[in-house]
Amino acid sequence: MLKGKVCKVLADTHDNFSRGELVVVLEDHPVPYCCPLEKYNPKLPRSKYNRSVIHQLYCYELEVLYDWTEK
Repeated sequence: MLKGKVCKVLADTHDNFSRGELVVVLEDHPVPYCCPLEKYNPKLPRSKYNRSVIHQLYCYELEVLYDWTEK
């Protein structure tokens, strides 16, 4: 999954996000850390987010809606 993608959560193996919740992918990785859309700040690196806000999701648990970096 590529950094900056806005996705809808289809499922979450670890129950950190709700099904249908919108998240932003924070890193280029097959199992990326994601952040809720309302908490996303494009100027912050992943390391600056509160650990209680970001969680990893498998790519197959996400549906890409659009690319934040294209805006």
